[in-house]
Amino acid sequence: MLPVHNFSTLLKIPILVTCAYLYDRATTPPRTEKIEEQERALGSKHISLLERQIVIDAVCTTGKGVIWGCGLAETGVILAFQFPTHPLLLPAVRLLAAPRPLNVPNVGSLTSLFLVGAAFVIAGSLIRLWCFRTMGRLFTYRLTLRDQHRLVTSGPYAIVRHPSYTGAIMKAGGMLLVLFSPGSWWYEIGRYSPVGKAAAAAFVAVCTVGMQYYTRGKTEDQFLRRQFGKEWDAWAERVPYRYIPGVC
Repeated sequence: MLPVHNFSTLLKIPILVTCAYLYDRATTPPRTEKIEEQERALGSKHISLLERQIVIDAVCTTGKGVIWGCGLAETGVILAFQFPTHPLLLPAVRLLAAPRPLNVPNVGSLTSLFLVGAAFVIAGSLIRLWCFRTMGRLFTYRLTLRDQHRLVTSGPYAIVRHPSYTGAIMKAGGMLLVLFSPGSWWYEIGRYSPVGKAAAAAFVAVCTVGMQYYTRGKTEDQFLRRQFGKEWDAWAERVPYRYIPGVC
């Protein structure tokens, strides 16, 4: 039977997998948008670099790659340390722990920072998925007017006007704590290797680019107000905040 303290370490694995899965789902853009609809709404000459599909795909794919990579590395080290006699796990821990093998026992700690981060990832991802479900075919990653477009004011959009951005910031900030705080594979081992440094730089870049989308709320409000007029005014009066109720 495993010592009791090992169960808390092993418990981190399903939490890591849950966070990675939900982040992945909530970062994958719904493939419902037609390029010609977006161009009709904005005019192709007005599409910014961040609105280009190739940039959106690159940001999403990079972020998910870092998360799954670091998450699987941490899972491998935890399992190898807890089951050191397993023949398949020994080569894995030698590879993954090479930069700082003496730090292996520290990997897998259920710290307060990790748990707070996991809570933010899960909550933020669920908010995003709620937005996907509420908007349906009208949800896009770009500023788009779909055919037969309507103003959606129900579900999370009855609380704030841009809840998907709120969820995105929550899950990204939470994932920073999950992957890079003390007790993680990256903090204890990965940051001492070129691969770990590259992973951190890539995720910081993803978050930096993602923050640019946060500022798009004002532009979206102006766009929707032009399209829906008094209907948008009535909604904005009922829901005065863009991102956080009572704050902003």
